[in-house]
Amino acid sequence: MSARDHIDKAGLPFCPVPDCPVVYFGHDEVFDRDEIVVPVFQKEPTGEHTICYCFAISERGIRTELIRTGGSSASER
Repeated sequence: MSARDHIDKAGLPFCPVPDCPVVYFGHDEVFDRDEIVVPVFQKEPTGEHTICYCFAISERGIRTELIRTGGSSASER
């Protein structure tokens, strides 16, 4: 069973504290950032947040595109 199966079934609480390595926790279970497959918005440093998981759009990507082209196509994607 994957970590996601455990989280979905147990309804584990989420820890939004950026500096804390714990993402989900419960009485007998703890899931750290290292165990979560995708970046967790609240746990990433400012400037590195994932904006759109489906299209892998990040703050860094938008910033890089703005510098290179003067605009961003993120909202069109």
